[in-house]
Amino acid sequence: MVDCNKFDNFCNACCDGAHVNGTYVMPPGMVPQRCLPGKLTPTPFGAILSAPHFYGAPKEVTDGMIGISPDPELHRPGTFYINPTTGSSIGGNFRMMLSVPVFKSLSWTTMSNVANSILPSFTLTIGVVMKDYAVNYIYFNTVTLPNIILGVGIGLTAISLIAVLLWGFLYFRKKRNAKPFTLQQHRSEATWNMAD
Repeated sequence: MVDCNKFDNFCNACCDGAHVNGTYVMPPGMVPQRCLPGKLTPTPFGAILSAPHFYGAPKEVTDGMIGISPDPELHRPGTFYINPTTGSSIGGNFRMMLSVPVFKSLSWTTMSNVANSILPSFTLTIGVVMKDYAVNYIYFNTVTLPNIILGVGIGLTAISLIAVLLWGFLYFRKKRNAKPFTLQQHRSEATWNMAD
């Protein structure tokens, strides 16, 4: 017995297509559109949004269509480029595909012999790239400015160290010069005594 409510069995031949609990459910990676984006107006035709070439959908979806071959590098729906220093996104790519479902219809003569299928209509790719001024701003704040601060810090530390050494040198020199200098004579010869 196959449980058709489980994700792994969604496309199993034993299940009645995507008929689950009295309704039809789309496979993962496919989103049916009922309204126009941003409006409460119903779509004039059936539409399905997905990643290009149904990337992320079960193999049964992609294997059943000629010319559909999902490639992770080309068809991933979203790719972000992250700056490793700041962790902020500096660019990205967004991809979507619109498909139209085609249903067999006995009321239309031209559609009476058509098999139920999904017709990929177009793929939309949007590339987001940062402007030069934004790249320069991030570069200045993450590379140039820290290097300036590091250089100033090293310079001030070196100046402070030189000042302390110079002060110590002058202090000990002044202290040495302030001692009274007494000349002591050492006699190495015997002294003459007149009495002798």
